[in-house]
Amino acid sequence: MGAVILYKGYKISGQSSPSYIEGCHSLGTVYRNGRAGSIIEVARIEGRIFQTMKEAEEHGLHLAKEWVDRRQSGS
Repeated sequence: MGAVILYKGYKISGQSSPSYIEGCHSLGTVYRNGRAGSIIEVARIEGRIFQTMKEAEEHGLHLAKEWVDRRQSGS
């Protein structure tokens, strides 16, 4: 898993999932705090394929930020 950062009250991360033939798939994940200190995954957004893990992780983080922004704007 990529680094987890705090963004507008949510914890988000960008990850990459290797595809040995094509490259790396990007994946954004959004978490929120649950009861008794637990962390709950609330969204997992699959992105596109990139040549490097770093590019895929950065895109995953972007996808997670977009999800939070849409949720907060009511879209």
